[in-house]
Amino acid sequence: MRLGGAEPAPFAMDRRAPSFHASASVPTALTSGAGRGNGSRVTLLAVIVGVVLAYSLIIAQRVLVRVVASAIVVLAVVVVGRWRPTAGGVTSPAHPPSSVDDHTTDPEVPPPIRGQPAGWLPDEGRWEHDTLRRATVHGVRLYNASDYHEAHDCFEDEWYNYGRGTTESAFAHGMVQVAAGAYKRFDFKDDDGMESLFRTALQYLEGVPDDYYGVNVAEVRATLAAALDNPTALDGWRIELDGDTPGADRWDRTYAEQLP
Repeated sequence: MRLGGAEPAPFAMDRRAPSFHASASVPTALTSGAGRGNGSRVTLLAVIVGVVLAYSLIIAQRVLVRVVASAIVVLAVVVVGRWRPTAGGVTSPAHPPSSVDDHTTDPEVPPPIRGQPAGWLPDEGRWEHDTLRRATVHGVRLYNASDYHEAHDCFEDEWYNYGRGTTESAFAHGMVQVAAGAYKRFDFKDDDGMESLFRTALQYLEGVPDDYYGVNVAEVRATLAAALDNPTALDGWRIELDGDTPGADRWDRTYAEQLP
């Protein structure tokens, strides 16, 4: 079929070439009913994908909200458990930071032999800082056995566990100076060095309870003060622990040897 008039020259040159109308059948098909069906399927698929994505986003938002809410609840429980009101209405920590508590806890440390010294929690049946009690027992026993250097190491190693300004830190640091002062006098005959260390020890031990982790701190302060006036006051003196003046055994020396 012709469009009217003579056939265009390019097609006249080759009668085997398909007619213009035959080639036009392809774009025509795109506008036919079949073409519209394909487009509808594509549109439907897009709608389904969109719905799935929207639903997934809603689920993700709900999960995120629940996670955030759970985190807030956990944080609130931790804060409430760690802080308690004081008489003045100001809050203060119920316990030292958890990292310190965890690091200084050892249920194997036994209770005091007698009495209820500061640091022992009778209602809970444990020490506030078990490792401080353990270091104190070994340190005192080693001091009483004239192992001043080893006693110094026991208190010094434990001292690092506590922040500046705490009673635990003051006590451990003070006992470090006590052992070091005795070491100066008895091992180096250096009473001037002993005097300097004892003055510092008295400053640290000034606010420590008289009976602290089993040590008779009141007697320690009195002996140091006496030694400043007369160094011989230190001769033969032993530190009192749980009402006794125990000496060291191999377990105390093994503990000291294993310190870093």
